[in-house]
Amino acid sequence: MLDVDFALRSDRTLKALTGLSRSEFQQLGPAFDQALSKQMQSRRLDRQRKPGGGGKYRLDRVEAKLFFILM
Repeated sequence: MLDVDFALRSDRTLKALTGLSRSEFQQLGPAFDQALSKQMQSRRLDRQRKPGGGGKYRLDRVEAKLFFILM
């Protein structure tokens, strides 16, 4: 299984899997975080339950989510 932390530490692995260098990936992170939080807030306002219910995320960090999408 691929370790996301290893790929984020290794510039060569990150470049091979996502096409981005580590500095490019880090620059993309804040913009992705803002877009992700905006999307989460704009979900249905007429929900019956509080947000955050259900199972826990496997990809708990923003960097892991961005890596998954790019890969």
